Amino acid sequence: MFTKVFRFLTCFLVCVLISSCEEKDKWKEVGSDSRLSTIKIASSDYHNTRKPFRNKFKVFKSLDEHCDYSDCKSDFIYKDSYLSFKNKWKIKTELKDNVSVFDVKNYIVLGDFSSHVYFFDKRNGKLVKKDDINAPLSSVVCSSDRIVLSNAKSSLRAYSIDLKKMWDFKSGSTSVEFMRKALVRSGSTLVSLNSEGDLLGISTINGEVEWSHLSSKLSKRYALFTFSNKFLFMNNEKVSLMDYKGNLIKELYINKLKNIIVLRNSIFLICEKEVMETDLNNLLEGKFLLNYSTTNEHFFILDECLCSVNKNGNVKYYNSEGIHDFVNLNINIIGVKNNKVVTGSGWLEFSK
Repeated sequence: MFTKVFRFLTCFLVCVLISSCEEKDKWKEVGSDSRLSTIKIASSDYHNTRKPFRNKFKVFKSLDEHCDYSDCKSDFIYKDSYLSFKNKWKIKTELKDNVSVFDVKNYIVLGDFSSHVYFFDKRNGKLVKKDDINAPLSSVVCSSDRIVLSNAKSSLRAYSIDLKKMWDFKSGSTSVEFMRKALVRSGSTLVSLNSEGDLLGISTINGEVEWSHLSSKLSKRYALFTFSNKFLFMNNEKVSLMDYKGNLIKELYINKLKNIIVLRNSIFLICEKEVMETDLNNLLEGKFLLNYSTTNEHFFILDECLCSVNKNGNVKYYNSEGIHDFVNLNINIIGVKNNKVVTGSGWLEFSK
């Protein structure tokens, strides 16, 4: 009996020690807070709820004005290095301004204003390939056997999974635009949006154009989202639903539309002082499931739930029962970039 109790206590102390070490073994951070809240996910059936969880709010200080708030969770560019929280290693780089970071297959893909791209092995942080794509890296999409990069001139380059160049597609665009939501894919068809507002259906196999949908002008408010064999295209206040053969299925004009956020089956249309929720089937009929009035300016996804924050740090979350206060951070909020809340001294990291 004594032996079993001793083993239990030993295991307990070891677990506590490991947990404590993991909390301390992180890159420099400032500020910490934790709150308890019940989150319910807004979805089209409204039966999905979440159990309470404890959130930790950490403001990571940016000591370099060119720090990138990357898409990769807990990984970021800091001065002249790429830092990985998960793997506890850093990659020394020669990257310049306007750094882009993408997590693709077994690689971390980095690009900067010099038009160079770097492929690093996620398992050990080693450089696998360096290439020049003739303009700064803008977007990345992958399939089972292809990794396709789009540059700031809307030209494409495709690689095999082992990073052999397969094909190039030149768009002919001369303007340099960093279009972060300009590629979607279904099967072997890739849809590319260029800076002129043209949609092109391109084969991921050989890079040939399968169809084109020409537009007169691309606004600064644009986005592409994929839904199985369909995709959603937002251009200013116009929302178009198309299939991957280039056929227009539905087109809507949403007054004062500022952004679209897609969360699983839910589509949130962010308008001025208003948020409308729908799903793909109801969107086809021009119907909306829920409507929220809000004065918060910046929206993001936290633990699969739509949230918003105002300039004073007041965070709210949305579900079928309405809008709920989540936490008041009492800090200056600049905006949201790549789903990270940017503050005056860095950015906010939400973690369980």
